Amino acid sequence: MALAVPPLRQQRPTHRWRLSELASHIKHYGVWIQGTPDWLDDVQIGQDAIREKRRRVEAYMRYLPESWSKLDEAFRKKYSIKVRREAQRLLLLNRNVPIPPTRMLGAGWAEFSSAPSELDELLVSLSSRNRAWFSREFLARVDLNLRYVG
Repeated sequence: MALAVPPLRQQRPTHRWRLSELASHIKHYGVWIQGTPDWLDDVQIGQDAIREKRRRVEAYMRYLPESWSKLDEAFRKKYSIKVRREAQRLLLLNRNVPIPPTRMLGAGWAEFSSAPSELDELLVSLSSRNRAWFSREFLARVDLNLRYVG
């Protein structure tokens, strides 16, 4: 659940914020408790939001292999779920789709996905070619935890 609270002085959110992942999520999934926001028509998914999400997923895929063998099983599971969700969000942002609530990235993913293999393909494209062992193991975990929640 996300809660957006207006500032004490009623002011219009910045242009940068109106192009953010969170603003598009609030516009699509938010429920207004009080007042009527006058900025919703200006909300869209901006290129900076997409670039930042891609940078985040790339960083995980670049640095996780270095510490993967040292991670406890609980943390391997945690990071495979975390990176899966971030990659799913990147796929949606690239298609200009507002990010749904996190629970929908699990059990409801089939209704957002354009192809069964698109998540694996994205993660492979962002992983290092010389770390094929990591990609295989990591993707197996991602697929398993997606099947488990779905």
